[in-house]
Amino acid sequence: MNKFSKKDIGAIKVGLVSAAAIIVVVVALDFFEHWRQVRRQLDTKSAQMKEMAAKGERYEQLVSRVPVFEIPQDESVQRYVFREKFTEQLKKAGIKNEPLQGFTSRSVKGMPGYKLLSLKVKGTGQFNQVMDLLSNLYANPYLVAVEQFEVKCDPKNRQKSEVELKVSTLAR
Repeated sequence: MNKFSKKDIGAIKVGLVSAAAIIVVVVALDFFEHWRQVRRQLDTKSAQMKEMAAKGERYEQLVSRVPVFEIPQDESVQRYVFREKFTEQLKKAGIKNEPLQGFTSRSVKGMPGYKLLSLKVKGTGQFNQVMDLLSNLYANPYLVAVEQFEVKCDPKNRQKSEVELKVSTLAR
């Protein structure tokens, strides 16, 4: 058998350590390059998510401002739901109203089978309450239009206001 000298064994050891070091360096370089790519992709996705979140916030803000409209229902049902929602809005705004007058009904040009139901209300409240009611009417999903809006301020107390309002909804 061939016996290796100490010098040969030392050279073999140096060669094996060098080969192992080269393999480790090559694998480590590939690992770090892959890691850099993953980090770049992660940063890109993170930026995209932040952008989407910002757009989502803007979308939610826009959606909260856009009025929601419910599909018109049969006249008897529509009268009830519209009156209830509108009465709720009056109470929320703090407007003290006289009993709601009856609905008036008329047909709508260009929309056969639909009727425009109008409701008239008179009430009193502070000016800021009246403006609060007006600014939040869009939240009523049954409201189609504000046909009439009159505000009269009390000459003695400018904060006290009388409001006359005519609002409409659609029904089948």
